[in-house]
Amino acid sequence: MVKHNFRSVFWLYLRLSLLLCCVGSLALPSYASLTASVDRTTITENDTVELTLRSDKQQFFNEPDLAPLKEHFSVLSTQQRSQFQSVNGKSQAWTDWIITLKPKRRGYVIIPPIELDGERSQPITLDVKKSSANANNGTVDVFMESHVDKEEVFVQGQALLTVQIFHSVPFYSGSQITELDIPEAIVKQVGDPRTFERIINGKRFGVIEVQYAIFPQKSGEITIPQQTFTATKVFRQQPFDRFFNSTLGKPVQVNSAPIDLSVLPTPKDYPKKQPWLPASDITLKEKWSGEREQLQVGDSITRTITVNADGMSSAQLPPLPTLDIPGLKTYPDQTKTEDHATANGIVGRRQESVAIVPTKPGTYNLPAVKYTWFDTAQQRIRTAKLPARTLQVIAAPGSQPTTTQPTNTNATTSTADQTSQTNIAQNSQSTDSSTTSSIDAPQATGWMWLTLLFAILWFCTLLLWWFKSKFTSASENDLPFKQTTKSESSAFNSLKEACQQHDFPMLCQAFLTWSQYHLNAQQATTLISCLQLWQDKKLEQLFSQLQQSRYGKNTLIEEPKQLYEQLLQQIKQLRSNHSHQEDNTLPPLYPQPQ
Repeated sequence: MVKHNFRSVFWLYLRLSLLLCCVGSLALPSYASLTASVDRTTITENDTVELTLRSDKQQFFNEPDLAPLKEHFSVLSTQQRSQFQSVNGKSQAWTDWIITLKPKRRGYVIIPPIELDGERSQPITLDVKKSSANANNGTVDVFMESHVDKEEVFVQGQALLTVQIFHSVPFYSGSQITELDIPEAIVKQVGDPRTFERIINGKRFGVIEVQYAIFPQKSGEITIPQQTFTATKVFRQQPFDRFFNSTLGKPVQVNSAPIDLSVLPTPKDYPKKQPWLPASDITLKEKWSGEREQLQVGDSITRTITVNADGMSSAQLPPLPTLDIPGLKTYPDQTKTEDHATANGIVGRRQESVAIVPTKPGTYNLPAVKYTWFDTAQQRIRTAKLPARTLQVIAAPGSQPTTTQPTNTNATTSTADQTSQTNIAQNSQSTDSSTTSSIDAPQATGWMWLTLLFAILWFCTLLLWWFKSKFTSASENDLPFKQTTKSESSAFNSLKEACQQHDFPMLCQAFLTWSQYHLNAQQATTLISCLQLWQDKKLEQLFSQLQQSRYGKNTLIEEPKQLYEQLLQQIKQLRSNHSHQEDNTLPPLYPQPQ
């Protein structure tokens, strides 16, 4: 008989398993998503546009199929870039193809989906407008143009101004454009300046494009002033000038034409009690940190609502309505606002988060969140809405049941609870009756023997418990101090350390553990039930203030550091008072000999 070494056989199987896993991973097809984007969606018939195709993996041997582009576009150039980065242990790699396209016709032209490794990019629609007939007609080296996307705009609405500098000669560094200042409006630059090329009368021009979002603050007629572009163009350079660091150039200065803009007032039918929100689109989105149907008293769940407004800045978005529901404590976080630059101008974003902590069990109905706004494209009043939500809260394990229900619990919910309880009772009765009817005489005899066996085991357990308790009490009498005293002291040291470190979660857990030892109350399993046992208003107030400071409330008079110190002093005072009460009790009639 051949004896095998177990260790060597184990390592052999492990290597074979790893080899099979590697081969299997190589055999599996790897798919990469493919996305498409352009630097702008509105161009003229002589402009070029940059199409960027991105694959979320590094591509070394594959190329996208550009054949569908040749029907409506001329492919002027293609560049490929692969990048890899690792941040906090997370690696990410991607490959970009930058394709310069020139449309072959005017109107709405669609960039078709591009295929790569079985994946297809999304189509993109371009608005190719007719080239404007300018006075320069391509005969000068540098000129400037500007235009707005609309001739009329509602007050506080967005008008998109596009400024373009055309140049057929190179510039030295240091070129600049004057800032756009309109006293009757708020002006925001949309993204960074973009560059592309345009052919005018057979002459190639480089174009520098800058866009501004203009928000007029009063109705009537306003004038967008002219802007001035100054630069130094390369004039002429002799062959020996490079050895003498000579920078010959000719200063150039061009101006844009002023533009008149008509600003419309707020429509008369718009609700006067609602804030005026002119936008092309407004959406509401929400996100919860946990399940709303599995909450216990004392748990915390965070609700985050994000408002996106297309054609408005984040400063124009009003705050969301606050929650004021009895039985629910709310701790709002700091509001986040930001503006994003898109091809259609500014998209304002407002994000509000609030932590909700239920203090009583029951069913809570959160009202719907509504945003009334004016659609500037269709010129009608619209409403963005989040539906009403329901929170189901149950009592914490070990806490005393309460009969009070939240004030906002409606009759429909209580009726549904009664109906569900009635159905459960009926189901249990039917189950009991069916079970009783299915038991016959032989099965009943088996149950009798099982019952007798469990009774004997239970009696033996009682005997063992009695012997153990007698032995434990005898051994405890020999000890100079009780074990609970040592545990209480250790728990208090942990509580003091949590206060010194300003660690609120650690403080709550240490306070709960220490209170269980000090008050001999093992039924106190939550912070709320523990504070109810102490019945100290100042203690509850300090815990509430610390919790508010943790969730970002800025209305506190004192710093969190001072609150931790006051809380520690209050706990020390409660400990001392409770210890004096125990010392003032009468001594035992027959004290134990020392």
